[in-house]
Amino acid sequence: MIWGIASGALVEKGIQNPHSIQVPDLIRASLALRWVAIALREADADDLTVVADLYIVLFNSIRVDASTGHGREGIYFGENGEHRMYQVAKAIAEALVTLGRSDNPEPSSFTKEETDKYSVVKIHYLDNIRDNNSRCRGNRSRVIGWKPVKTTEDFLASIKPEIEALAKKWAM
Repeated sequence: MIWGIASGALVEKGIQNPHSIQVPDLIRASLALRWVAIALREADADDLTVVADLYIVLFNSIRVDASTGHGREGIYFGENGEHRMYQVAKAIAEALVTLGRSDNPEPSSFTKEETDKYSVVKIHYLDNIRDNNSRCRGNRSRVIGWKPVKTTEDFLASIKPEIEALAKKWAM
């Protein structure tokens, strides 16, 4: 899962969306409903800047080392920890309470109708992220010199600022 709020010239000019997809989608529905849908799956979490760093390390490795993996051996993941989507939902719920946007610090379940209404892609996306696991390991990335710095705790701590930014943007 890619996370974090992007910044820079492209964001300032309105060319680049500063937000990722998964967490902001869940935040949007949660702000509208004033409660959070429970989510169960496990996933890896990667900060936007951390993944960009991996791309640079990989590019540089390809330029100077012909043995850098490619094809089947050229799949590089930017993984630095795992989280459960319940942790994400709980962090959103607690932040909503802190920000006065909800009275319930516990996630609950979306109905099918709510999933249809608040899912950006209209294909039960929010329901799907609850029920699927996604795991990877960044071993190859580390072998070529990638050194991740952000942790699962950093990811969870980023949720409240994301809610504040999105609530302001969407005037909710």
